[in-house]
Parts: sequence; C-alpha cells; structure tokens
Amino acid sequence: MDGNNDIAPPQVTRGPAGALGQMNAAIVSALVGKRARLHNGGPREPVSRGALIWRAKRLILAVAAVCGVLTLVVSMLVPATYSSSATVRVSFPPALGGLRDTVLASNDLASQYAQLVTSTPVVDDAARRLGISSSNLRGAISAGTVADQNLISLSAQGSSAAEAGGRSNALADAFTRYLAQANARQTAAYATVVSKRLLPLQRQIDAAQARMARAARGFAAAGQGAREAANATFASQQSLLATLQGQRQQLLSGLAQAAAGAQPSVEIVTVAGPGDKVQPRPVLYAVLALVLGGLVTAQIVVLAHRRG
Repeated sequence: MDGNNDIAPPQVTRGPAGALGQMNAAIVSALVGKRARLHNGGPREPVSRGALIWRAKRLILAVAAVCGVLTLVVSMLVPATYSSSATVRVSFPPALGGLRDTVLASNDLASQYAQLVTSTPVVDDAARRLGISSSNLRGAISAGTVADQNLISLSAQGSSAAEAGGRSNALADAFTRYLAQANARQTAAYATVVSKRLLPLQRQIDAAQARMARAARGFAAAGQGAREAANATFASQQSLLATLQGQRQQLLSGLAQAAAGAQPSVEIVTVAGPGDKVQPRPVLYAVLALVLGGLVTAQIVVLAHRRG
C-alpha cells in the first residue's frame, strides 16, 4: 500500500454526533481522496494553512451556514423565558444615630432581609395570591442587594413578560407584608415592656390621687385648723401627683422613641414592569454556532491534510 495514494478515509461513528459528525467525516474523506489524486504523480509540496482553508472555503462556509441555520431553528422552538425585577428599600430613622451609622445599619439590614425573600412564609403568601404552587414559584425567584446598598432587588421569571412582572410584584408585596407583620409583633412586645415598667409608677399615681381625695373630703368636713392641715396635705399630694405623671410621660416618650428607632422602614420603590426576554436568544446562538462551525471545519481541513 502506497502511503501517499491509499489513504483510508476516517470511519464515521454513529451516535450523539448525528448529522454534523457524518458531514465532517464526509468532508475529511473528500479532502483526503482529492489530495491522494493530486499527488499520485509525485511528491506533495507543502501547503500553508491559509491556502488550505481558502481551497476549502466553500465547504467551510456551507458547514458554518448549516450549523447557524439549525441552531436558529432549534432556538426558536425552545419556550421563551422572561425576567422582571422590583426594588425594595430598607432604611432606619435618622434618630438611631449619626448619618454614617444609619447608612451602614441600613445596608447591613438589607443584606439580612434579602435572605428572607425566599423564605417559606414569603413564598407561600406570594404563591397563594398568584394561584400557583410554592414549589413552582420558588424555582423562578431570586433576590439580592443592589451594589451592597440598602436596596433589595426581587427578581422573578415567567413564560411571558406579564407573568414575570406579576410574579415579581407579588413577591415584593408578600415580602413587605411579612416584614410589617414582624415589626407589628415587635411593637406589641415593646408595649408589654412599657406596661410592666409603668405598673409601679401607676400604683404611686393612684395612691397619690386617693390621698388627695381624702384630703378634699377632710377639708370640707373639718374646722378652720383642720382645714389648713387638709389643704397642706392636698397641695403636697397634688405636687407629688404632677411629678409622678411627668415621670410617666417621660418614660412613655422614651420607650416610644426607642421602639420607633428600632423599627426599620421597608417600602417598594420600583414596581416591576413587563419582563425582558432572557432566553433563548436565537440570533446570538445562531451567530455563535456559525462561527464555531466554521472554525471547527477549518481545523478539520488542516488536520486532514497533515495526516494525509
């Protein structure tokens, strides 16, 4: 067997490669056979890579075009996926501290809150209002802070632009509602603390009011000397009552301010609109397939020549 003339074409493997693999194998076989016929009469002269590719340009372009068209057709048959996002802002009242401390606290809290977006209570609430299962919604949502700031982006995907926007808004509503309920529970806990702290003070106020009432009754029934003593008692208890009531008001104001400062503000600042198409992208995929198909075919042409 002559090493230059009797070159066996490569075997075609039938399997997942499919039609493209058979096409490449046919290209190699044709090129090898052509070179064998050209060089039957004498030694083969070296050919540059560029010249080889130029000779096979029609084949390369044909394969690239087929790859691009097939990819375009397949991509257009794949169901589309759309994505939309809503934005929620988390902030503390300025009374919590300085401006810098307030900003840092808001940013840190937003990072923690972002983990709650996909929690079971939030997802279940949103799914119930959308009329879908929680498992279906959970696989289509995500959340994270925007540039590590106090903004949380809540994203959702759907089979249509409207569905993606509706899911994102439902998720944002469920999220803010969940945090409002949690803050309400915390406020109730503060109220319980206030009641416990006010109880001893209220007892002193009640006692002072009772002594004033007795002094007033004694003043009406007593003589001139007793009236002076009852009047002094009444004035003393009145002064004590005013002091106790001032202490109660101060305590209530301080606890109310502390409770308000501990409650962050959570509000939706950007409502999700119709979603944008994220996949598939037939034109992009077709261009990539065309370029890749051309490059692979050109490489096969060069390798086939060198092996021949």
